Amino acid sequence: MNRNWRQSEFSRRMGVARDVLVICLIILAVTIDAGPAVASLDSAKEAFKRGDEAEAVREIISLAEAGDVEAQFHLGELYQNGRGVPQDDQKAHDWYMKAAEEGHAKAQFQLGFLYYNGLGVKKSLSEALMWYRLSANKGDIWAQNNVGLMYRDGIGAAKDWIKAYMWLSLAADQGFIIAKKNRDEIAGLMEPEEISQAEGMLDKFRSRE
Repeated sequence: MNRNWRQSEFSRRMGVARDVLVICLIILAVTIDAGPAVASLDSAKEAFKRGDEAEAVREIISLAEAGDVEAQFHLGELYQNGRGVPQDDQKAHDWYMKAAEEGHAKAQFQLGFLYYNGLGVKKSLSEALMWYRLSANKGDIWAQNNVGLMYRDGIGAAKDWIKAYMWLSLAADQGFIIAKKNRDEIAGLMEPEEISQAEGMLDKFRSRE
């Protein structure tokens, strides 16, 4: 019995060791696989710095096509600005969309810009506001300012000074002077009750962070 128990215990421990080894190998494989992607994006940026746009673009395209969200955003920027590739707002939109759908705040902001101005897509102010709001929810100050202005002027949605005040305040609180100026201007046109309501919305928004 004792010998059988020892053999059973030995087999159990060997099984555990084998499982641990497999897990370690998987982690190592993932680490090795992730390493070159980060290094390649860094090397693409370095290539831009030294003026080798062709190499930088090749690196970014390769990463973007492999699903790297940050590379997808940067590739959208390249197409939007015509840097290293022909200027193409439609392709910029397509790459921004891939990153935006994964929650990339800057890509969401850029989609808002494209829809607001009808660049590469059919102009849609409601779509612009939606993407700006997604970016604003993640703390992007330019997006927060733009959402505030759109509610202030009734662009893409019904005019709502209370919401405008709230979004402009969020950007102003982060030190964005332009948003503070816009917030203070609209505050001068609002009733005290409206400002109080907007402050209540601000408190609710902040409490969720």
